[in-house]
Amino acid sequence: MKQFIFIFMLVIMLTTVSADFIGTFRVNEPMEITNYCQSGICTFTNLTSLEYPNGTIIYPNAIMTKNGQAYNYSFTPVDLGTYTFVSCGDSTIEVCDKDTFFVNFNGEDNSIATMIILLLFFMSLFACYHYLNSKMDYDKWYESILTKYESKNYVKLVLSAFGYNIIKNKIMIYYFIGFPIVIILTDIVMSYNINSLFVLFERLLLFYTIGGLVVVFSLFGQGQELIVKLIKDTTEMSWGIGGK
Repeated sequence: MKQFIFIFMLVIMLTTVSADFIGTFRVNEPMEITNYCQSGICTFTNLTSLEYPNGTIIYPNAIMTKNGQAYNYSFTPVDLGTYTFVSCGDSTIEVCDKDTFFVNFNGEDNSIATMIILLLFFMSLFACYHYLNSKMDYDKWYESILTKYESKNYVKLVLSAFGYNIIKNKIMIYYFIGFPIVIILTDIVMSYNINSLFVLFERLLLFYTIGGLVVVFSLFGQGQELIVKLIKDTTEMSWGIGGK
C-alpha cells in the first residue's frame, strides 16, 4: 500500500509543475502562448485549458504549433490581468505544464520600485528648482551678462545668456520636469491596470506631448526678446554696438 502511494505521488509530481511566468503582453493585440518541451522528447503539445483573469476557464484542447523546441498557440487577450494555461504533450518525463502571463495596457513589464524612484527624483528636481528660483537674483545675473560683453568674452556671453533664458523661463522648466512625472504616472496606470485613471492619463499624456511644441516655440520667442534687449542695452551704454 505504501509503495502504491509513493508511486502515485511520484506520478503527480512528474505530471504537474508549478506555474511559470512567460511574459507581459498588450491587451487586444495578438500574442503567442508559448511552451517548451524541455524534458524528454515531444511529438505534440496541446493547449488543454486557459483560465481568464475573471476566473473563467475554457478547455480548447487545441494543437499548438511546433517551432523547434517551442510550441505556440496564437491568442488575442481581451481582458486585463493574469491568465493561467495548462499545456499537455507526450513527453516521456513531464506530461503537463502550467504557466501564466500578464496582460496590461502597454504590454510592458515595469518595476514599481524603479518607477517610484524616478518619480521621487523628478519631484525632487521640481522642488529644488522652485526653491532656487525664489532665491535667484535675475537682475544681477543680467548685469553679469552685460559685463561679459564689455570684456568681449563672447563664448561665456552666449552660454550665460542661453542659461539665463532657460532658467528664467519658469513655465518651461515646470513643464519639462512635470512631463516625465506624467509619463511615469501613465506607465504605472497602464502597467498595473488602474482602469479608472487610464483615459484621464492617456489624454493628459497627449496634451503634454502637443503642449511641448508650444513651450519650445515660446522659449525661442523669449530668446529672441532677450537678444533684442541685450543689443538695446549695450547700444545705449556705448559698448561697441552703434557707439560713438
